[in-house]
Amino acid sequence: MMLRKSLIYVSFLLDYSVTQAVELKNVQILQEGSSFELKKVTVIDDKKKERISNLYFIDSPEGALEASRVDGLPVKELEDLILDFGGDNTCVKKIKKAIAREDRVPTKFNEHCKKQFNKPKDDDFDVIIIDKDIAMITKENDMKQLMEEKGFKYTPESDGLVDLNGVSVRGYGGWKDRSKTWSKSLNENIGTKKKIPPDGSSYIELKIEGSLSGNASARLDYAYKTKFWVPYKIKMKTVTAKATFSLSGDIQINGKAEINYPGYTWSIASPRIAWGVFFVGILPVVYKVELPIRAGSGEIKIEASGNVGLKKKLSISGEYEYVCTKSTCSKVKSKFDENGGLTADNIGFQAIATVGIEPFVDVAIKADIYWGLIWAKVGLRPSFPVSINAYYGNLCGDGDGLNGNEIVYAAYLNIEFRAGVFFEMRWVAEKYLQIYRTNLGVYDLLNPSTAFSPEIRPTLNNLRDTVTLLINLRECVSDVETNYQDFSIDWDDGSSHSIADLTGTKTFTHVYPSTGTYTIKVQHQNGAYTERAITIIKTQPPVITNVQASCLFVVNNSQLKPMTKYLTRLTGMVVATGSPSTYDIFNNTDLALTKIYTGQLNEFSNEHQGHVDKFVKTVPGYIEQYNLNVTACNKIACSSSLLNINCKFPATPTILGVKTSCIVKNKEKEGFIEKEQYTTYITGSVNATGLPSTFEVSKGKKVIYKDELGVFSKRMKQKKKKKGYILNIRACNSEGCSNYFSIYVVCLMGKK
Repeated sequence: MMLRKSLIYVSFLLDYSVTQAVELKNVQILQEGSSFELKKVTVIDDKKKERISNLYFIDSPEGALEASRVDGLPVKELEDLILDFGGDNTCVKKIKKAIAREDRVPTKFNEHCKKQFNKPKDDDFDVIIIDKDIAMITKENDMKQLMEEKGFKYTPESDGLVDLNGVSVRGYGGWKDRSKTWSKSLNENIGTKKKIPPDGSSYIELKIEGSLSGNASARLDYAYKTKFWVPYKIKMKTVTAKATFSLSGDIQINGKAEINYPGYTWSIASPRIAWGVFFVGILPVVYKVELPIRAGSGEIKIEASGNVGLKKKLSISGEYEYVCTKSTCSKVKSKFDENGGLTADNIGFQAIATVGIEPFVDVAIKADIYWGLIWAKVGLRPSFPVSINAYYGNLCGDGDGLNGNEIVYAAYLNIEFRAGVFFEMRWVAEKYLQIYRTNLGVYDLLNPSTAFSPEIRPTLNNLRDTVTLLINLRECVSDVETNYQDFSIDWDDGSSHSIADLTGTKTFTHVYPSTGTYTIKVQHQNGAYTERAITIIKTQPPVITNVQASCLFVVNNSQLKPMTKYLTRLTGMVVATGSPSTYDIFNNTDLALTKIYTGQLNEFSNEHQGHVDKFVKTVPGYIEQYNLNVTACNKIACSSSLLNINCKFPATPTILGVKTSCIVKNKEKEGFIEKEQYTTYITGSVNATGLPSTFEVSKGKKVIYKDELGVFSKRMKQKKKKKGYILNIRACNSEGCSNYFSIYVVCLMGKK
């Protein structure tokens, strides 16, 4: 917030207009710097009296330093400007010390001052205009003399400062807010015809005819300060542009060529609303308010030829009001009415290839203060974006999602109307704010353009009777107006669905009543379509058709000395229809239900026409019987089946292989040598089927090992060294014994 200088007196301004009408005679630049100007402004008032003012134009704190250093702006005024531009008293003190120390005005501010100036403050136009003659005055008597020289009668003891015409301009105090308004009624005829470029075979011709009527106004909000009751310093705050209008006419476009043009804008008329000078105290403010009317083509893109136009004349009316500061223009209100003239029936067209153009006519209010030092322009721009688009290729999506992208083609005309407010200021380039837009129609030139066929993705649920269908537009036509994106779904079972204004991806579901193959067809309003076949299998409750299981005892070889001699191994399979998703198998004993298996589908068998799930369960110990309760479930229901199984030992064992080793060692007693004595170590293991309960190992007719384990070891002492032994091995269970398995074991000498 810009700091305001505290003053002792309570101020007031009785009136600030010296004359009713003045004209600018001459402007002369006396001094110019990077951030300030000193100008001599000469005006003639309505009494034909010449008035001359020397005015500083300062647009920054640095400009104030420069004006003081280069042109002698008093230090007191410099201090006041520092506060006006957002500085604080500390900054003022630092500048005073720098001037006292160096005996001149410094060239730049220190960091403290720069931080103060960079703080957020009022969004005024950062330009302050100061009357140099008054700025130099430090005494009231000098002010009295100056006012009398300029034709004013200075009477501070009365109610005001009065010029020779009797108009009071007296006031005193800090910044005071005031405003100035200009307005005018409008009645302009518009008629223009442009060929771009004017010569050559490649061109576009734009013809605009019509009339404009309405009222326009502009208001300047400003503030001023006084010295010894006389206004001498002024700054601009906002510019408000306001208009009501009625525009009628006709637009025709004709083009031929294959070329792009950057777009053209030309002035049709610029009626003057107001122009001249008004006074704030003795400070002249020069203004010019116009209503520039321009026509333009916008950017033009032409490939081949075509023409577009209105069948009947256009009639538009509305109003708008915007307030502009130094950085932006904000809407107060806006209204737009096309009075029923913007309909598809009012568009006539013929196209051979591609045309892109946005012709417009804009009407603006431009307020110009001090010859462009401060100005803002706000206007209305109605325009017709027209494009004829074509496509051919295979990069526009995969319609059915099966075999990759298809080759599709399109050629269509898109016509729109839009209106917006544009604004432009000295510090801001032209900006456009849309206030109205409507689509006049999309026209398919190929009947149909196949690129409008959609992308569809159907999927079935787990029960295989419900379809989820995703539909979206192909990318090459996704930016076409949504009111031309209507579709219908044919589910191929006698039912259908309509889709209006498709955008993005839409999801639909459909339940089919019976099993079968159906072709889903999604068709655009122009006739282009995509279809996809799906097969429905109505899911029924599961039925267990077969349960098979077997139970055998096996030797527990899981560890060297197992806690249980046997393991009971249960294996089996379940066959069921109805697409089961889970199986639960329990053993029903006298004590409790014990879970055997819980699993999901892992195999599909055409032989059984159902799902096959295999299970295995191994428990330590000897279980004589299983009473199985088998349940199969899908998403609809479950079914169960019972099965009793007696566990048994396998058939007569068969020895599959034997592993053996033989080590011979001799010993020597301490103190004296005894005759040689040999110790033989024989070890082995037997691999056999049939769940053997005992193993027997013989050397000749002598049994050297008999036990339930298939791992044996034998230690023998002999006076003679043996090279090897023949072993006969057999395995037995409750069903009988295996044949003898003979093996020759070679003995090796070991360490003593």
